[in-house]
Amino acid sequence: MAGKLIRRSVLAALILVWGYAAMFMRGSFTSWKLRLGRSRGSVGALALMSLLGSAGCTGSPATLAMKPDFEVKTPAAIASVSIRGSLPGMTDSEFEQLVKTGMGRAASGSVVSGLVETPFPQCRIVWHVNPDAGRGASTLSANIFDWSVPVAYEQQVVADSAPTATITDAIESVTSRLMASSERCHPRGG
Repeated sequence: MAGKLIRRSVLAALILVWGYAAMFMRGSFTSWKLRLGRSRGSVGALALMSLLGSAGCTGSPATLAMKPDFEVKTPAAIASVSIRGSLPGMTDSEFEQLVKTGMGRAASGSVVSGLVETPFPQCRIVWHVNPDAGRGASTLSANIFDWSVPVAYEQQVVADSAPTATITDAIESVTSRLMASSERCHPRGG
């Protein structure tokens, strides 16, 4: 899934930045006579690192350009839905199906069937899973973005070993609370 690729890219960028910082602190850069701002290579490296760093941001242009997983009808407009990760012990496609089911139960007939086509809706709902292995639970978080501006946020904790019915209920609950805030996301020209 695209979320895993983004996480790996961000991790690689952080490791790269950490390595450069460690070399700089040891003085390795001075032996190369590399002066920041005077070398095209250093400027290019900084530009690349900044692009990789922003790729992990939910509201970044790179993330907004990614194809959503599906679409839903909100009270304000059609919104695309993207899922960033899944619950521990569950495949991405299994979790996507639970999200579709829970969102569909929260607003009957809201899940739009078919492939998501460009241009993507300006309203985007993004689901995240933040596992807490020590507690055996995960936080399900959902955000609504109007382009790159966050307009609403809801979350709920579920046990990693919870039955799918309980997880679907949690998704339905988060979606119901989130839909109440969806009017803050305005369609073009609205």
